Amino acid sequence: MSVADDIVVLNTGEVAYAGSAEDVRATPDLATRHLGVF
Repeated sequence: MSVADDIVVLNTGEVAYAGSAEDVRATPDLATRHLGVF
């Protein structure tokens, strides 16, 4: 992504997902599952 190379999603203080922005871009289901982005 143009803003970050890595992404970490926290859920109640616990890491729910950690990976590269490229992985999220290549797998749209990750954004839907962890961020509620449709």
